[in-house]
Amino acid sequence: MYIVPDATERMGLLTVRTDSAPYGDELDALDASFAFNRVPEAGMGAMLVAGSALLVLLTNLCTLAAALGISIEELLSRPRCHSKLLRAADVPILKRSVGNVEVHELMPDKVRGIEIDRVEIKANASMTGHPHLQGTKEYSMTLKGEVTVSAAGSQHAVSVGDVLAFPGDQKHGYRNTGAGTAVALSVVLPMPNASSPAESLLNDFIRLRSECEVVEP
Repeated sequence: MYIVPDATERMGLLTVRTDSAPYGDELDALDASFAFNRVPEAGMGAMLVAGSALLVLLTNLCTLAAALGISIEELLSRPRCHSKLLRAADVPILKRSVGNVEVHELMPDKVRGIEIDRVEIKANASMTGHPHLQGTKEYSMTLKGEVTVSAAGSQHAVSVGDVLAFPGDQKHGYRNTGAGTAVALSVVLPMPNASSPAESLLNDFIRLRSECEVVEP
């Protein structure tokens, strides 16, 4: 009886034959094949551990890809450039103050509490700004002419290159106090340590309620 190292040997199994054993060169070839193909027990254990780790990794990748709604190939690939070019003709423009003020909405993405606008105000025209979300701050920079900004009970003459920062959640307004059309850049951002989203919604509701005329039955 002798042991044949076939494919099952690579899996840790042995095939046992009961016919006559080979002699001479045939036996030597068999021994050489056995020595070459046999996987040591310690090596087999390491392979099993590595295979288990790989299976866990693939499972986690599949779970993550499914949660993100993308393929595994996209998850493992290099990050793509998600640039978006908004042509001048496609920039949304809001007409305010009977057409004397144009608000160019420069931010193509809708993000709660964030606004980026280019404001054009004709000579002697003015615009009343709407209070933004609770906890936001507004930054106004004059690009052309002179703009007087009223905010928090004060008035500020903002010349070209000047930047005015004021609470965005309070009443404010803009007035062109220069010659010709004035142009300003307005950026509204939520500030750190602001109230939670739930508190912001509650404060927004209270603010809107106070600004509206409520008629009790």
